[in-house]
Amino acid sequence: MATHQRQPYSGTERTLVIAIDVGTTFSGVSYALLNPGVVPQIQPVTQFLGQREPRGDSKVPSVVCYSQDGTVVAAGAETDPKTNDALAEMDDIIRVEWFKLHLRPPHLAPGQEFELQKLHPFPKNKTPVQVFGDFLRYLFKSTKKHIWDSEPWSWKSVKRNIYFVLSHPNRWEGKQQSQMRNAAIAAGLVDKSLALERISFISEGEASLHFCLNKNPKLHNKRDGILVVDCGGGTINVSAYSQTTKGRFKEILPPECSWTVMEYFANSTIPGFFQGSVFVTYHAQEYLKKRLRNSKYGSEHEIVEAMASAFDKVTKCTFKTPNTPSFVKFGGWRYHDPEFDIQCGSIRIIGTQMARFFEPALQEIIQVIERQRSNSTSISIKTVLLVGGFARSDYLFSQLKSHCPRGVSITRADITHINKAVADGAISYYLDHCVTAWVPEYS
Repeated sequence: MATHQRQPYSGTERTLVIAIDVGTTFSGVSYALLNPGVVPQIQPVTQFLGQREPRGDSKVPSVVCYSQDGTVVAAGAETDPKTNDALAEMDDIIRVEWFKLHLRPPHLAPGQEFELQKLHPFPKNKTPVQVFGDFLRYLFKSTKKHIWDSEPWSWKSVKRNIYFVLSHPNRWEGKQQSQMRNAAIAAGLVDKSLALERISFISEGEASLHFCLNKNPKLHNKRDGILVVDCGGGTINVSAYSQTTKGRFKEILPPECSWTVMEYFANSTIPGFFQGSVFVTYHAQEYLKKRLRNSKYGSEHEIVEAMASAFDKVTKCTFKTPNTPSFVKFGGWRYHDPEFDIQCGSIRIIGTQMARFFEPALQEIIQVIERQRSNSTSISIKTVLLVGGFARSDYLFSQLKSHCPRGVSITRADITHINKAVADGAISYYLDHCVTAWVPEYS
């Protein structure tokens, strides 16, 4: 079968499509200019407001900082006190993270959002939808400036014809889409009268498949089932597809999202986990608090926070095997306490302990892959595609490969751009529409 080739845009007016992927911990934006008679090209936003240098990985922290009265002080890349001197000097800043998880889907256990609120409290006069809108406003401003600075065409030529694709976790439905639409209106992306026409939605699973098809056209030759596993910061999205005789792809099972309420973990204060990569860091932070409670460093909240931040940015990403220790660099060479394995500003964590931080997420992904393969009775799933920022973990990837049964291949679609799969895939969805969502069969 010939691989899919995108056709020139057949419309009559220049149009801009912007895809926004608001992730639990990081977000990304991609766009495409639709010029009549020209084949559209997908472009990433690589420069966000507050970044001193462009980032090749095209992602920005999903964080909004407020003053006590609810005024936005900083968002995204602006929230890093290391690069924002003004923020570092301000007192009583309310730093809001994980706000996406507060748009509670109907199957999330009542009360779980309350536990999240304890971890990341909002300003008293801010709702989750308002925070979501504040962050969308930041992303849109960044996108507009990036296009203005880097593209040869004028923003004025498209400002009346801008369409948005917003991605969301699998199984989010009308209520969550309505909340996101209201946030987009409040953020100034579209007028209320145009919102239904100008804003469309796509599940992260479907967007990820589109990304994979773009990066690996050979997938069009697959006749068996394909399982796309989107390993994100807060959620794990899993979707199963097969190709039809007409060369399109159809969803063959209900998609899953790991908003599953799980049993208490030892020393945990949260009654349920989402099992994205953010909770690997959470497990590590709780471990460090306990381990250092009798150390002079454990009594200082800011130092433990610095350890957790360093773990999240470096240690977690570079961990490969339980056979060797890992080190969390959190301070200068004067930070020294041999009794607690702290030397020259680094704390040593044995490899087997590192593996324990990953274990809940790893088991969740293994179980959902096995469940999807077992439920697919008519079509055998023989290809598993990993996308999402968490999929960049070599340890996670190696463990998943070792658990895959014979005859099943597990691959990462594009290791260099894997964390912007959803934003790119959402643009592909808008341009191609080659995937059909799962529809239940009734007897």
